[in-house]
Amino acid sequence: MRSRVCCSLLLAAVSQCIGGTILYDNGPPATSFGGIQMTTQLLAEDFSLPYSSLLTGVRFWSLEARGTTVYQGSIYWGIYSNTASNLPTMVPLFSGLLLSPNKVATGRTADLGPYTFDEYQYDFALPDILLSPGTWWLALHHGPLSFIVVDQFSWQQTNPNATFGTAVQNTVGNPWISSGTQSAFQLSGEVIPEPSSIALVGIGLTTLAWFSRRRSGFLSESIE
Repeated sequence: MRSRVCCSLLLAAVSQCIGGTILYDNGPPATSFGGIQMTTQLLAEDFSLPYSSLLTGVRFWSLEARGTTVYQGSIYWGIYSNTASNLPTMVPLFSGLLLSPNKVATGRTADLGPYTFDEYQYDFALPDILLSPGTWWLALHHGPLSFIVVDQFSWQQTNPNATFGTAVQNTVGNPWISSGTQSAFQLSGEVIPEPSSIALVGIGLTTLAWFSRRRSGFLSESIE
């Protein structure tokens, strides 16, 4: 009975240490097409982490007009802290320019005004980024920040939710403003176990080893 209890405690501790693939999901692309242009503007979406976590990847969706959008082959990304105004800080904690992210057409299209838009899914890896529990911001821009040509390349929206929503720098470097729109994205990585969870795993392993040795000794005595 005691060994079964110890096994249960150990499994519970291990389950806390194993992180899922998706750390945060702001929602899939909405059924209706729409979004905010992300070439002349820098966009950011907030996300909250209940535990210390290691970010390793990003997925987002775009809308791109046929015959008009000139894909730059790169995406700027940044991780920003949250401010008292529930907007990103002006300077990122981490940032980079990702060349050739994985880009796949979803097969969804829509005619909006004079343009026909195609929806794409982007996936790219981040350098391991350790974040503490709290609210943070993911910023994205089509191409390097120096690329500010007006282009029909938008971050596809998701359905309304309870987060702060997409923040916008109308011109890169200007103050952030809230747009009231929600953008579709996911973050992948793993939860970092707390010291108490690691200690519980250690105690569980030690206890199981002790019971195993005791049981082996008992069996040996019985055979003799």
